[in-house]
Amino acid sequence: MNNSFWDTVKGQQLADVLIVTLPKLVKEKSVKKTKQYIKQYKKDDMRPNYFVDVIQQEIDFGNNIIAMTYDNDDAYIYVVYEKEE
Repeated sequence: MNNSFWDTVKGQQLADVLIVTLPKLVKEKSVKKTKQYIKQYKKDDMRPNYFVDVIQQEIDFGNNIIAMTYDNDDAYIYVVYEKEE
């Protein structure tokens, strides 16, 4: 005869609660809540290292770069950032 906690009534009740509750908790914790936003930078206004400095500042704030692109005239740079909420 095994006299472990899990063989008792309270052990079985706790097991039932954990079976229902734990998957929900894991799912809530594993899904990151993020926010994406776009910033526009005009290439003509950039002094040397300006773009590097603003990108570094965004990264220091905890933002991740998702994408970067230029417009058709090559006058603006668009950077898409993502930040955890």
